[in-house]
Amino acid sequence: AANSLNFVPYIVILGQYFDRRLGMVNGVVTFGASVFTMVLPFILTFTLGTIGIFNTMRVMAALWVVSFVLVAVTYRPLQPQTSTHNPETKSSSRVLVPHGANRVSVWVKSHFNLSIWKNNSYICWVIGISLTQFGYFLFVIHLIAYANMVAPGSPTEILISVMGGSSALGRLVFGRVADHPRVNKIALQQFALMMTALSIL
Repeated sequence: AANSLNFVPYIVILGQYFDRRLGMVNGVVTFGASVFTMVLPFILTFTLGTIGIFNTMRVMAALWVVSFVLVAVTYRPLQPQTSTHNPETKSSSRVLVPHGANRVSVWVKSHFNLSIWKNNSYICWVIGISLTQFGYFLFVIHLIAYANMVAPGSPTEILISVMGGSSALGRLVFGRVADHPRVNKIALQQFALMMTALSIL
């Protein structure tokens, strides 16, 4: 749940800060996650062997909390917030509820953009992304166990590091490719999803 609430916002919010070379910016930002993937297997191997799985999970949870706190205290929105002490601003920002209207429905429409769910292309994209996530982490979950079966006693955690390294390189390269004016970003993402599905098969 924490990952789902954290991953999408920090990708979407980049569009508020960057207009040019947004693909490269996305590549650089997500590059950090791949670097952490390269280092994390060795850290987990050490912590699991010394403090056990329960304390390891507590350490991971603490790292999530620290990262959330750092992001929260350093984030500065570009759009200034309107002051609630100004009566003119306060009255102009107030949502007028028509007579007989459902207040819950008005509140939802004022805070959420529900019109995007009328776009069939967007619905297909959401369904495709959701189905892809079922197989996205299969390698991470089963690769170590399979490697231990094939080559017992070998440093299997290095396989996850190799995957993280190739992912980091791909994010930087295709982030730069996505910024090319002749490249269709949607088609590029569809190609990436197709290659992900083929690699899982």
